[in-house]
Amino acid sequence: MASLSVKAKDATTGADITDVSWVAQIWIKDEPRVHHYAENVLRAAAEKSGKRIRVVYVQDRESGIKLFARQAWFVRSPDGELSAILLKDRTEKWSKHHGGRVLDYAGARDAVIAIR
Repeated sequence: MASLSVKAKDATTGADITDVSWVAQIWIKDEPRVHHYAENVLRAAAEKSGKRIRVVYVQDRESGIKLFARQAWFVRSPDGELSAILLKDRTEKWSKHHGGRVLDYAGARDAVIAIR
C-alpha cells in the first residue's frame, strides 16, 4: 500500500508545513476546514478567543501520535518552546532531561497568553 502524503499550510504564516509529523490543528465551530500550524498552536488558539474552538490537537513530542491538547501535558523549555506529551510521568522525564517546566493545558495556554 502506498503511503499518503499530507500537504498543509501554516494558518498563521501561509507557508508550507514541511515537517507534518509535528503539525497541530484547531477546529473552529461552523468553519468547514481545520486550521494547521507548524508551531505555536496554543498562541493561535488564544488569538481565536472570539471564536468557539471545538478542539485543539497537538502531537506527542516523543511518539508523534495526535493528542487532544486538553488531555496532554506540556514542557515549557527555558526558551519558551512547548512540547506536548501524553503521560505526566513521561513529561516529567522530558523536563528533567531537556530542562523546562511541566504544565497542564491551562498552564501552557496561560504561559503563551502571557508572552503575547
